[in-house]
Amino acid sequence: MKKRRPKKSWHRFFSKKTLTLFLLVAVAVGAFYFGQQQASIQVDQQQSHPEAFSALDKLKLSASTALSKLMRRQEADPSGLDSSYQGCDEQLSLDQAKRCTYLIKTDLGHGSGFAYDSNHIITNKHVVQGASQIDTWIDDQKINLSLWNFSARSDLAILYSETPLFNCTLDDSDSLPLAATVFAIGWPQSSEGESSVTRGIFSRFVITKEGPTFIQTDAAINPGNSGGPLVSACGVVGVNTAKVAWSDDEVPTEGFSLAITSNYVQGVITDLIEKGFKQTLPISDMGEVEYNLDQQRIAPVQPRTEYVYTQESKDSWQRAQEVTQELRSYWFNTNEYKDKNRYEQLKDIIVRMEAALAVTMPKIEQDQPLSSDERQLLDSWQAMYAQAVKLEGELHGRDYTQGYGHKKCRDYVCALSPGRGIDQCDSNEKCAPSFYYKCEGLTCVVAEGEGENECTSHDDCYYYTCQDQKCIKIAGDGEDRCYYDWQCQ
Repeated sequence: MKKRRPKKSWHRFFSKKTLTLFLLVAVAVGAFYFGQQQASIQVDQQQSHPEAFSALDKLKLSASTALSKLMRRQEADPSGLDSSYQGCDEQLSLDQAKRCTYLIKTDLGHGSGFAYDSNHIITNKHVVQGASQIDTWIDDQKINLSLWNFSARSDLAILYSETPLFNCTLDDSDSLPLAATVFAIGWPQSSEGESSVTRGIFSRFVITKEGPTFIQTDAAINPGNSGGPLVSACGVVGVNTAKVAWSDDEVPTEGFSLAITSNYVQGVITDLIEKGFKQTLPISDMGEVEYNLDQQRIAPVQPRTEYVYTQESKDSWQRAQEVTQELRSYWFNTNEYKDKNRYEQLKDIIVRMEAALAVTMPKIEQDQPLSSDERQLLDSWQAMYAQAVKLEGELHGRDYTQGYGHKKCRDYVCALSPGRGIDQCDSNEKCAPSFYYKCEGLTCVVAEGEGENECTSHDDCYYYTCQDQKCIKIAGDGEDRCYYDWQCQ
C-alpha cells in the first residue's frame, strides 16, 4: 500500500528539531512494518538548548530497532546538470538495478537489499536485527544468507551469499543534479512477487553529525523498502533507509524520504567486508542508531484540528488488537500446520498487523487525527486479517471464514469442537474405542486403549512347572516343564 503524507508548513528560519524517522522493514514489515521492523525520530524544537534527545517509537515486533535524536542542517549545494549524467541511460540503469536487488526475508519480517559484488549484499542493519535466519531467492531458489558484518552508527549491514550474485553499479551520489529523477526499488509492504519501483526527485543532501549523509527525496519509501537501492539514470546512488512522517507538534510531513548516499556507503563498505566473517545468529545486541541533524523550516505551522472517535469505533479497533494477539498467541506457539511456506507467510502477516495497530491505536485512543496514510493502514489491517484467516484454514485443511472449529473424538463420536486445530477424525468409526489383549494373572482379558497384544488366549498367560512334586500353573511367560503330576515325582 503506497503511503501519502499530508504537507507540513514550516517557519523561514533554522531551528533544531527531532524528526521521527520510520525505519522501513517488511518482518515483517506489516504496512508500516508489515514483516518488517520500523523506528521513529521525532523533531522537537529547541529554543535555547540545541542538544539531542531520544524519542524512539518501537513497534511491536520481536526485535524492533530504532533511529532517534536530533538532526543537523545541510543546505543542498546548487549545481548544474553534469554532462556525464546527461549521457546515462535511465532505462538500462533501472533494468540492471531491478536484477541486482534481492528480497531479504528473515524469521521476523522482510526488507530489501542489493548486491555489492558477486558474494556480498548491502542492506540496512535494522532489516536483520534480532533475526535467527536470513534468506533470499536467486533464480526462484531459496538461498540462505549469512550476516557478514554491520555498522550500528550507519545502519548498514553486509550479508554473504555462497551463490554468485548479479551485482549493482554504484554511481557518484555527489554528481546528482538538483531535481534529478531517482527511483526506489524494493518490496514495500509485501514480500510476495517481484520488486516494485517508485519515482521521485533528488531534493538535497542531509548531513548527520557523526553519521551518514542522506539523500532527501519524495520517492515513496514504505516498510519493506529498507536496504534497497535508490537509483538514478547512472546507477545506484543510495540505500533506502527511512522517511520522516511526523514532527513533535504532530503535523505530518510529506515527500520526505531518506537514503544513505552511495559515496558514504563506498567509504565504509570496503572495511566492513574486509573485517567481516560469518556470524552466528541471532546477535543479541546490534546497537541503536542515532542521527543528529538540523532542519530548516520554511513556512508557518498550520493550526491543529481536533478529532474525536466514537466509542464504538474505539471498541472495534480494541477488538482488532485482541484478535491480532490471539493470532500471535496460537500461531507462534504451535507445530500444527500442513505447509511450512504458508506458515511463514502467515507469521509475516501477523507481524505486519501488529505493526499497523501499534502505529494507529495510540492516536485513536487519544482522539488524535489520522493521516490518509494511517487510515489506509487501518484498511490494510482488515485486508491482512482476511488473508490471515484464509491462510489459517489452508494450514489446517478447513474453511475458517465461517468461524473457527475442528473435528475431534469426544465420547467415541467425531464432533465439531470450537477453536483452531487440525481435524482428528472424519467419521465416528475413527472414534471407536481402541483395545488390545493383555494378561491379568492367568487370564487373557480385553484392555481399552493403545497397546500391543500380549495374548490371544488364556494359554498365553501362564506356563506349567513342577512345585512340591505337583505340576502347577504359573502366571507369566515361560517354558512348560510338565503337564501331569507324575512328571514331577
